Amino acid sequence: MPPKLENVINKCLHKDRNLRYPTAAAVRDDLLQLKRDAESGQGHLGWKAFAATAALLIAVLAVSAGWLYSTRSAHALTQTDTIVLADFANKTAEPIFDDTLRQGLAAQLQQSPFLSIVSEQRIQQTLRLMGQSPQSKLSIAVAADICQRTRSKAYLSGSISSIGSQYVINVSAVNCQTGDTLAQEQVTANGKENVLKALGESSTKIREKLGESLKTVQNLDTPIEQATTPSLEALQAFTLGRKILQNNADFTAALPLLERSIQLDPNFAMAYASLGTTYLPRIQRTNHRHFVCPFPICAVASEISLKTGLPKIQSENPPRFWMLVPRI
Repeated sequence: MPPKLENVINKCLHKDRNLRYPTAAAVRDDLLQLKRDAESGQGHLGWKAFAATAALLIAVLAVSAGWLYSTRSAHALTQTDTIVLADFANKTAEPIFDDTLRQGLAAQLQQSPFLSIVSEQRIQQTLRLMGQSPQSKLSIAVAADICQRTRSKAYLSGSISSIGSQYVINVSAVNCQTGDTLAQEQVTANGKENVLKALGESSTKIREKLGESLKTVQNLDTPIEQATTPSLEALQAFTLGRKILQNNADFTAALPLLERSIQLDPNFAMAYASLGTTYLPRIQRTNHRHFVCPFPICAVASEISLKTGLPKIQSENPPRFWMLVPRI
């Protein structure tokens, strides 16, 4: 093999990315120059031999290009990048998926120490600066605008559609500065009862494609039915309650929805936590010695009270379905 052709191959496969060819066009230019040299007799390799060697080079390049692409895709984001989570496009005409899937995906992604999602509070602030209502739907166009204004790297969008009894879920991450797709995942759920599980699977794969290490993905990937709830109806009630709290701070309106989510799934830990924060203002304002409150919920409120330096909320032993509250 002539030294010049060997140099081309070595440059394509160099360990240091900065010393490789920057584009395929650059490789082509050097190969064309070698071809011209071979045809003019300036090189030490005949044209037929050169063609055979070039074919081998192309095969090597194809393999290395796939490796380079996967390497580049694996580092689509860094730990300093933030992402905006857009609303799911519900193409099923089934209201139960409205807002619910976005909440489920957010809960899954928040397990990741690698991904940093722009908070709901910051999204609402940015919407106000855009002259829009804080309750505006986060369409792809709106999410892309927020992404740029918050100097985030990408926005994450999703959609769900149905084909008979099957549901197709798409999740994609897009660089909001360039419009390039950084990662994309499509999964199919057989029946409505498996939609949340399929959503969890897509979340795991998206985390890997965006550059998170396999170790943290494996160690911090609680299944969605455990991180939230296996019940779509419970997640829907919880999502509506949380939305009312975030948008309007209306504890009275949110309370029945959060309680409904626990009735549908008594093991829904996130709902208990939200209910604890909902009951806490009531406990603080009460002038009565006794405050009626389901024990698991008030236990959460008690923990929050201690963390915020408020008086300790005591319960009877054994705990009953009310709490003993000191006067505040």
